[in-house]
Amino acid sequence: MALKDERFELAEFSRRRLRLRLARARLDDEGGYLCQVYADDAHHQIATLTVLVPPEPPQVQAGALAVEGEELELTCLVPRARPPATLRWYRDRRELPDPPSARIHPSQSVLRQGDTLVLTCAVSGNPRPTEVTWSRGNESLPPRARAEGERLTLPALAPQDNGTYTCQVGNAHGRAADAYVLVVYDPGAVVAAQGAGPFAVVGGALALLVFLLLLLLGALLCCSVRQKGSYLTHEASGLEEHGEAREAFLGGEGAKRKEEFFI
Repeated sequence: MALKDERFELAEFSRRRLRLRLARARLDDEGGYLCQVYADDAHHQIATLTVLVPPEPPQVQAGALAVEGEELELTCLVPRARPPATLRWYRDRRELPDPPSARIHPSQSVLRQGDTLVLTCAVSGNPRPTEVTWSRGNESLPPRARAEGERLTLPALAPQDNGTYTCQVGNAHGRAADAYVLVVYDPGAVVAAQGAGPFAVVGGALALLVFLLLLLLGALLCCSVRQKGSYLTHEASGLEEHGEAREAFLGGEGAKRKEEFFI
């Protein structure tokens, strides 16, 4: 399908070599180009094409007219450039100083135990900082960490690698730093917490049931004590009003049982 574009030309075709030529390369020509050998066992090789774009003349834009005592912002734009162009400001042919800046870019956002994380510290400034220092809070970097200039590689991540990682840069006009908080996702800890959830719910329900039963028993006991006290109070009152007890003999002849009634 590529040969349907007139810019592609089959420059050489033989049993040992196949050469493809591309004229007037464009950005949309980027990608992988596959060369395959058809034999008993198929073999292939992929070549990746990257297209570079020279920077176009810069354009300077002013936010407003310059007024004495007020702030003015100038913006320098390069419409097309690949890789991105490096911009510098000059005043009367003398380069203006630029304090350094730093920004950490992680290779991925969601991290799990065993993954590899690459942190890139993007720096800028005039002059451009050449030395980048990596650190982790008040601790030393993990033994597996590899600091190579602007890149910090952390292979085989583990929860003990968690912490705040900082890159620091500087030049003659000052220093700058940026921080990245690493939190490694531990699937084992999440599974354990989820497994304990149903047991915690059952235990809480049982505790609530026992508490309600204790309240009910306490209420019944309180009512019983109050009723017994009332009965004893009435009985004592009857004894005070009628000091003598009436006796009654029950039964037929020869009955010897005597009962006393307090009224």
